[in-house]
Amino acid sequence: MDNNWSWKIPSLLQALVSIFQVIFVYFLPESPRWLVANGLSTEATKVLSKHHSGMEEPTELVRLQMAEITSAIDFERSLESVSYLQFFRTKGNRHRLIVVASLGFIIQWRGNQLVGGYLALVLTDIGITDPETQNLINGGLQIYNFVIACSSATLVDRIGRRPLLLTSTIGMLCTFTIWTILAARNQTEEGGHKGFSIGIVILVFVFFTFYNIAMSPLPIAYLLEVLPYTLRSKSLSVFNLAQICSGLFNGFVNPVALKALRWKYYIVFVAAQLVWLSIIYFTYPETRGMTLEEVAQVFDGRQVLDRTLEIKAEGLPEVDHKSRVTSDDKEL
Repeated sequence: MDNNWSWKIPSLLQALVSIFQVIFVYFLPESPRWLVANGLSTEATKVLSKHHSGMEEPTELVRLQMAEITSAIDFERSLESVSYLQFFRTKGNRHRLIVVASLGFIIQWRGNQLVGGYLALVLTDIGITDPETQNLINGGLQIYNFVIACSSATLVDRIGRRPLLLTSTIGMLCTFTIWTILAARNQTEEGGHKGFSIGIVILVFVFFTFYNIAMSPLPIAYLLEVLPYTLRSKSLSVFNLAQICSGLFNGFVNPVALKALRWKYYIVFVAAQLVWLSIIYFTYPETRGMTLEEVAQVFDGRQVLDRTLEIKAEGLPEVDHKSRVTSDDKEL
């Protein structure tokens, strides 16, 4: 296609997903926590009853969840005014800050931006210089990524967050290590080696398989699970800032470094995978099957646990919560 539609069509296709989101977001139920924080406890109970028990009348489980949610929001509102300094005031929030900030960098500094954004340079470096062949590989990779990302979304609740993150990181570490070795060997061969080139192309697809099983379906969902209600907006700002900073690095440094260092630049991302593996292993807790209040116990320890036990001992009291929140805190 030799006219302006060669770039207009890809741009318009990217808008389709946003259009679907705008249409279907109105069919989503409101967050029970936001409803409780705005004094709409009755509506929150209806949402929980509908989606947790399929019944109009609240069950014992729904009443317990309502009590936990109300207590958690009351407790968070009783703290000092929330600022970014809140991240440093408790051990649990410092732990959360490590998870939030590191995940923003992990998403971008896996080597995925190196390959996804500059695949033509990678292919040229291993001797695949034909533009049509490069376009076929690139197009096939994007379709493959879409299929794997959609399929992986079904694994999050079956396997769990932590196993997926660890499997993804270990898989990418092994793949990138082998990839670096093949690229180095290919460069030492006069005129390159076809077998090494084919192997690297295969490894590109294997690498994105491991990337997509965790990095496509997990990050935002995982962040919202580990964050308390009052820190969500600020935490997502920290997460986005980390992504922007790492994205700027990728945009300005990757093409120059890749062209100058060739395969040697891959070693940087092999080292990065080792760092990410350590951070995930030691600081990322499992959250599968847990309520947000139970996740808070993992981070904040005994203080939240004591309050939860107090709720159960009180026999699920009814609370008429009337506090208000700003629109900035309205996070699902």
